[in-house]
Amino acid sequence: MPTSKVQASHAALPSLPLKIPEGFKSKVVAPRNPKLVRREDRPKRLTPSAFAQEMSQSTEERLANTHEMHPPRILELIDMSETTHQKFSTIDVDQAMFQPYPSEIVFQNYTPSETYAISLILRNNDKIPRLVKVVEGDSLYFKVVSPVDVCSKVAPGMASTFSVLFTPQENKDYIHRLICVTERERFEVPIWAIGARAILDFPDHLHFSLCPVKCSSQKTLLVRNIGNCEAKFQLSTHSPFSVEPPLGTIGVGESMQVTVDFLPKTAGDHSQDLLLHYHTGEDVGISLYGASADVNVRLDRNSVIVEKTYISMANQRSVSIVNRSDTLVHYQWKSLATKEEEEQQKLRFCSELQREEEDDMDQFLTECDADPTLRDRLSLLSRTFQDRRRQLKEERLYFSDNYITVEPLEGDIWPNTTSEVNIIFKPQEAKIYQQTVYCDITGRESRLPLRIKGEGLGPKLQFNFDLLDMGTIFIGSKHSYEVLLSNNGLIEATFKLVPPSSGFGQCFSFSPTEGMVPPGACQAMEVCFSSSTLGVFSEEFIFTVGGNPQPISLTFRGCVIGPTFHFSVSELNFGDVSFGFPHTLTCSLNNTSLVPINFGLRVPGDGSGPPSITSVSQVSDLSRTEWSSSTVPDRPIEFTLTPNSGTVRPQGLVDIQVTLCSNSVQRYSLALVVDVQGVGEDVLALPINARCVIPNVLLDTPVLQFQRCFLSYPYEQSVKLTNDSDLPACYGLLFQEYEEYPSLLYSSAHPRGVIQPHSAVDIPLALRAKTVGRLQQTAQIAIFGKKEPPLNLLLSCIGEGPVVHVMTTEVAFGSIPVLTDVSRTLQLSNQSPIPARFVAQMVRSRSLWRVEPSEGEVPPQGKLELRLVAHLDDTLHFQDKLHLSIQNSETHTIPLSATGKGTTIVTNRPFAPSLDLGAHFSSGPCQYHFRVTNRGRRSHQLYWTTEGYPQFRRRVPPPANTTREGKGRSSLVPPPVDGPVFSLHPMRMELAPGHTADMVLEGSSDSPKVVRERLVCHAILGHQSGKERIMTVDVTCRFVSPILDISSQQLSFYVEKAPGVSLLPLYQKLLLRNVSSLALSLQLTLAEPFGLSDNDGDHTCVTSKTLVLAVGVQTEQWVRFDPLYRQDSMTRVAEEVLEVRYSDHPQQDTVGLRGEVHFPNLHFSSAALDFGCVLNHTEVQRQLTMTNCSPLSVSYHWAFLVDQQQYNIRFPEQTNVSEGRVTTHEEERDTRWDLSKNRNIDIRVDSNREIEVPKLFLDEKVEEEKGDQENETKEGKGTPKDPLSAPVTLTLITEGRQSQGRGSYNPSRQEISRTSPAQWPASTDQNTSTASRTTKDHPSVGVEEVFDILPIYGLLEPGESQLVSFSFYGHADISGQVLALCEVEEGPTYEITLKGEASLVTYSLNRTEIDFGLQLFDHVAEAEITLRNTGKVGFQFSALLGEKDVCEDPRPGHPLVIPKMGYIEANAEQKLSVYYLPGVPEVFHKTFQLQVAFFEPESITLRGEGIFPRVCLDLPRELNDERYTAVVKEAKEALEEDRREMGISRPATGNGHLSDKDYIPTYDALLQMEVERLLVKQNAMAVENRQVDNRDTPASTSKWRKKLSRFLLPEYTLDFGYVIHGSVPNHIVKVTNTGPMSVSFRADRRPLTGTGFVVELDRVKNLPYCETETFEVKFDPRGANLNLGDINTVMPIQVVGGPAVQVHLCAVVTMPSLTVSTDTLQFDSIQCGLCQVTTVQLFNPEPVPCEWSITEEQRPRKKIDKHVPLHLRRKARLEQCPPPVVFEMLPSTGVLYPGDRVNVQVKFSPAEGRTYSQRLVVSVAQSTQRMLLLAQGQGEEPQLEFSSSVLELGPTLPFSAGEEAEVIVRNPCPFPIEFYSLEFDKKYLEEDKH
Repeated sequence: MPTSKVQASHAALPSLPLKIPEGFKSKVVAPRNPKLVRREDRPKRLTPSAFAQEMSQSTEERLANTHEMHPPRILELIDMSETTHQKFSTIDVDQAMFQPYPSEIVFQNYTPSETYAISLILRNNDKIPRLVKVVEGDSLYFKVVSPVDVCSKVAPGMASTFSVLFTPQENKDYIHRLICVTERERFEVPIWAIGARAILDFPDHLHFSLCPVKCSSQKTLLVRNIGNCEAKFQLSTHSPFSVEPPLGTIGVGESMQVTVDFLPKTAGDHSQDLLLHYHTGEDVGISLYGASADVNVRLDRNSVIVEKTYISMANQRSVSIVNRSDTLVHYQWKSLATKEEEEQQKLRFCSELQREEEDDMDQFLTECDADPTLRDRLSLLSRTFQDRRRQLKEERLYFSDNYITVEPLEGDIWPNTTSEVNIIFKPQEAKIYQQTVYCDITGRESRLPLRIKGEGLGPKLQFNFDLLDMGTIFIGSKHSYEVLLSNNGLIEATFKLVPPSSGFGQCFSFSPTEGMVPPGACQAMEVCFSSSTLGVFSEEFIFTVGGNPQPISLTFRGCVIGPTFHFSVSELNFGDVSFGFPHTLTCSLNNTSLVPINFGLRVPGDGSGPPSITSVSQVSDLSRTEWSSSTVPDRPIEFTLTPNSGTVRPQGLVDIQVTLCSNSVQRYSLALVVDVQGVGEDVLALPINARCVIPNVLLDTPVLQFQRCFLSYPYEQSVKLTNDSDLPACYGLLFQEYEEYPSLLYSSAHPRGVIQPHSAVDIPLALRAKTVGRLQQTAQIAIFGKKEPPLNLLLSCIGEGPVVHVMTTEVAFGSIPVLTDVSRTLQLSNQSPIPARFVAQMVRSRSLWRVEPSEGEVPPQGKLELRLVAHLDDTLHFQDKLHLSIQNSETHTIPLSATGKGTTIVTNRPFAPSLDLGAHFSSGPCQYHFRVTNRGRRSHQLYWTTEGYPQFRRRVPPPANTTREGKGRSSLVPPPVDGPVFSLHPMRMELAPGHTADMVLEGSSDSPKVVRERLVCHAILGHQSGKERIMTVDVTCRFVSPILDISSQQLSFYVEKAPGVSLLPLYQKLLLRNVSSLALSLQLTLAEPFGLSDNDGDHTCVTSKTLVLAVGVQTEQWVRFDPLYRQDSMTRVAEEVLEVRYSDHPQQDTVGLRGEVHFPNLHFSSAALDFGCVLNHTEVQRQLTMTNCSPLSVSYHWAFLVDQQQYNIRFPEQTNVSEGRVTTHEEERDTRWDLSKNRNIDIRVDSNREIEVPKLFLDEKVEEEKGDQENETKEGKGTPKDPLSAPVTLTLITEGRQSQGRGSYNPSRQEISRTSPAQWPASTDQNTSTASRTTKDHPSVGVEEVFDILPIYGLLEPGESQLVSFSFYGHADISGQVLALCEVEEGPTYEITLKGEASLVTYSLNRTEIDFGLQLFDHVAEAEITLRNTGKVGFQFSALLGEKDVCEDPRPGHPLVIPKMGYIEANAEQKLSVYYLPGVPEVFHKTFQLQVAFFEPESITLRGEGIFPRVCLDLPRELNDERYTAVVKEAKEALEEDRREMGISRPATGNGHLSDKDYIPTYDALLQMEVERLLVKQNAMAVENRQVDNRDTPASTSKWRKKLSRFLLPEYTLDFGYVIHGSVPNHIVKVTNTGPMSVSFRADRRPLTGTGFVVELDRVKNLPYCETETFEVKFDPRGANLNLGDINTVMPIQVVGGPAVQVHLCAVVTMPSLTVSTDTLQFDSIQCGLCQVTTVQLFNPEPVPCEWSITEEQRPRKKIDKHVPLHLRRKARLEQCPPPVVFEMLPSTGVLYPGDRVNVQVKFSPAEGRTYSQRLVVSVAQSTQRMLLLAQGQGEEPQLEFSSSVLELGPTLPFSAGEEAEVIVRNPCPFPIEFYSLEFDKKYLEEDKH
């Protein structure tokens, strides 16, 4: 086969010489002057367009566009001395002597099996001629053709041309290289063959429009694979760009969407490359560019200063975020200024979390070392930290602070709008808070800072005094004081005492030490003092106040003095005491002072080491091994004092116990001294005398004999010790010295103890022998404190081993399975009290038994079971012996025996006992290969069978001549049993021991199913004569069907028949691909007019074809469609299927085939025209639409066809008067009027043409025809299939037919019939008799007198339509049916069936009154009336509504009937829908008329009542407005009239009556309901009038209802009255449904924004009648930041389907205030101790109650510098003590109601003689008003003036009358003064004594 590239054939290629033959020319032409360029290390990246252009080029085009060449890569250098004499060259060694062009040979876009050639030019770069040759490697695809002069040298600058031939076998990549050999080097020229490539049509550049910062912008690309192979690609880019999906796969010609996102983080230009990486290795770069900018979004302020706020309270400010851009932005409040700082903070958190994890992990591992069971929780610990790290990474780090809250933290701001953010300040301490928060807004690169500043105010606490002088206090005495702590602030104050650190500060106690003081209250605090230290003290106590950084202080000062005491005895004499035994003496310490004594006791000279060891401790603590007296340098503490310290109450005493426990053998002469706390040490001493001795103890029995002893088993005896002294002694059995292998061990249950004076004690000893034989050991007994050697005791015994008994002397396993472990137990019984150690082993070296355990221990007096396990390898009898060796005892031997059963045959792959083969194609073989091995000792002969099937049964193929009839006849015979699905090969074999054989399990199934069978194996073992069953295998396999991927499930063909043009076959391609796991053998079968061809345009086709498809292989088939498969010229559609059958599987697949052939055809709107039944002697006309549905012009002509049976004209049956009987059916057929009886017809219609039976028949006609089926033929219902079988008449319609009369028929007119006169019958007797009978009552009429057609012929262009008129004249009681033929030139003939009948009109109506009942007045009520035609004649009807114009929607008050008019066929009925819109809420009664045919009109009555959804609120309503005066008057009159007629309740109409249990409204409620009804009625009428005025503008009922729904009812009023700013009043409102139907409503809360009103009313759905719903209305003026004054708003409540209800919400925001009658109070001069009272009047002019209080103005306290000395600070604090109360108000607080007055008495009581001036503050709660009242007064103290300050008396003699002197006392004050002498007034002196 010649190729397009090379003129040689494939057969000639192998025989090509090394030189190019003549006549071979390559079409590849090298470009001129290529440029030499060095190779770049960096790979070149192409744009998508460049890559697509490069990949779409052919090999020639790519070479023609190659203008560069590169130096070749040198592989190795050659010794020039061996190749040439010219050893020197001008070319550098690193450069090749020859330059190849092209540097790389590239083939692309090639076709398999064709040959391509490229010329390789090797140019000599040297200055001397050189040799060059090309060495080609072994390749089946590449050949090199050398030039003719290949052996000649190439001149300098000249070139040698080689041809490279490439013959690909597949469209894939090939790689090869050519080795070029010169005289100096070898270099390579690579060859690349680029196969099919995927090309994605990405753009080279992708630009994003300008977008805001941090806002995402997307562009979606529809990428199509325009290459020739499937594209598997990867997409990657860098921030701020991203791409989705990152990887994908696109088939050839397919497309997918790729989305590129642009999310800039900074403003400016951004550019990146989108890297497209193909799976074939190419990289393509797409340039991405985007620009971003900041949008105009800002804060309305940069800083916020919150008002001073008390702690525990909150204050709020608002900040607005203004969005002046056209972009929706999202904001978030952050704590940090930049994203980088957040990342750094997250890194810090991560590092802290890492350190925490490491610490926890170290601690956990430490705990795991102690408790290994905790290691399971390691994963839980790791997962916990992983979750915390993930949460930390996902955390957005919103702004969070304990004192400042921003709400909301994030949100969206619509374009050109403003969003408010609330800043809530909640201080916790009295200090200044400053915080900067940052608003991160999408659209802005940097975050907007907001500085927030606020100050917290703390509570104000104050003590009633700052300093208390306590005077002189005895040491240890207790004193109590009361301190008052007052809260002068406005919030609760918590206080807490700071614990003092000084010595005297510890002596004070406060109760309570902490607490809370309400505003204006006092807290009483008890202070207790008790000191144990002498000296002068001055302590300052600090109290912290919650929320206030400045604490408050309280100072106490005084002096502590101390006590006297003595002992009750003169000395303590212990006498003789035993070593280690404590001895106690008692004395008392007496306190002779008036204060308690805190004393301490000690014994100087006592040891300073650890406490002395008592005999009890020596006995109980076995770890003490020292028994002699201690010689350590630190003597132990031997004296114990109880108590060693304490307190003696005043004038009291305390008992003291002194205990001596001596650990030293010596005499004691010491003293007990007393230390008094706070007084001094060694204040008092008491002498102590004692002596320590050790008693003498004797051992009665020095030797103990234990006789025979089991090893390690304890045996006990006792030894006796005797104490003959007067003191107790402590003894102890010393521990046995350590030996590595001791032969004897001894111990004691009571190794230590105490021997009382003059008594003895027995010591129990336990002995354990460790070896066999006679044993001896010496034990020692020590005396506590004795330095002499201990007492020796000799122990003696004889050691023996354990005694073990074996329960079984022989173990027989019996028959056990082979190759399986089978165990038996062997019981060992230990009959000794010690454990028995044993070792068990088998006698044979390769024994089939093993023992578990092989060694162990039998417990004392216990039993142990040994597990003997047998593992047999043959079904024989085996024997062995078990040796059981007992440590330190005898050895036992037990015989063992066993017999094997089962089989020793095993398989290398899973086989027995069950095998699952998985899935396989059904109807194909399924094989499973495996090996069987004999692991036994004897050979096996194996035989395989299938359970449930005969052993040697063969499958019998079914008989070939079986037919359906045969199957039916043999149905009673049971079907033959099928053989097994699976079989084994070979079925029998022989296996020697250790040998292996290959086996195959094979099976197949005809249908997809799951097969389960059981294989059974029998074997002959060794030399046995019989077989035995050794193995069963359950085999399971799932058989499945093949899968074929078909490119299309439907192929469609379309062809049009043009004039003069022949129809040609059409072809379409079908791709089939095997996607199954096995190769498929296909057979394609289809039916004509379709066929299969090899190529497009192939005239040969077949209807069946066989293909073989390998796995994954795709084939191409062409389906052919022949449009000329039929010659009837009818537009037709051929639908067949292409069946795909599989040779190895019964499954079939199908492909739908559809072929359309279009001829010049017509389409009629109906194939039959039924004129129905008309009135007698009337004419009716019908029209059909005739459309040219073909693309060709159509020329047509009409004709009539009348036959004897179906198509005829007849009259109803007549009574035969002469014979007096009714004619039969046969006679009726004879009486039919038939002009063509016994005539032949000139047939123009094809006898094979089938015409559809007319479908448009009336129901009654169909019933009649069904009833006449017995007397009608099949041809009688349609076109006769055999036109010659029945006599018919074809009547042609001519243009001159209009001149014919309709009254008679003249058969002699030859122009209306195209039949030949010779064909008329010779005899007309029968016609004459029939005519005489039929024309007796009816005139003779022709078909033209009954039916007519216009136009009779014409021409229709493609797509053109034309109306064809058909006329029918209804003679009296006539019935006719004819066939109209429309003949198309060069097309088919169409048949239209015409039917008609004449009769009278009758009808019936089901009702004339319609009761709508309760109906929404603005909703259309609907009812139905049934009008039935009871006759055979259809008639017209119309509703007489009295409206000129017809509208689609009903007008209020006017009924609407749909259909308004129409036509009803015979015996049919029409549902008339009556729509009525009441329009007004009242009772209605309407009437309209219905005109039926020519009868008198029928009157239809409509009645009902219009209502509307309504609700009633329990709020006052203002109906006294002038707008509602007339309506209220009319409503009252209506109510009065209803009351007079029917009582209080107005009756309902229809079915809307109320039950007795229904809610009956009050008269006011009825009045409001009636007013609402009248208002809604007025509004509805006004809307209707406007609609009538605008009649030119179309309006609908929905628009009318919208206008009605916007109507507002009178307002309800909810007046909160006067509301104090800061209070939140509320009101509960009840909403009741007063209408007779469920109502739904909701409140529109938008008008309440910023008004302070809050309504909690959600959407209410379907509130039943008389049910009530409540909602709460709150008014919060402070929360809305309202000013003082009136607040009014209207909240509409929208009732669904009804008018809106408005609630007028109003309130007056006010603030309480007071007026004072005077602002100055001037008091007189008042004597100290007296008072003056004046009155001031307070008046409340506001309309709200006022809570007032009057207090003295607090003067600011001067802050004391902390650097001032302490005594000056104390003095300053004393000076700042609050002065005594001089001005007192009665009452000081109260509540004053609106308009009330109150008199407040101000009392002036001076304490000193000076001028007082004090400002009194009048405060009003919940108000900012603060009034000052100035109070002034003068205080006067009593003063006396003496005439002389010194009284001198002259000399006086003893016992004389004495001297007198006079002193003048003057009172300068304006008030009297009482005075007396303190030294001489007797009354004062008497009072002072008492």
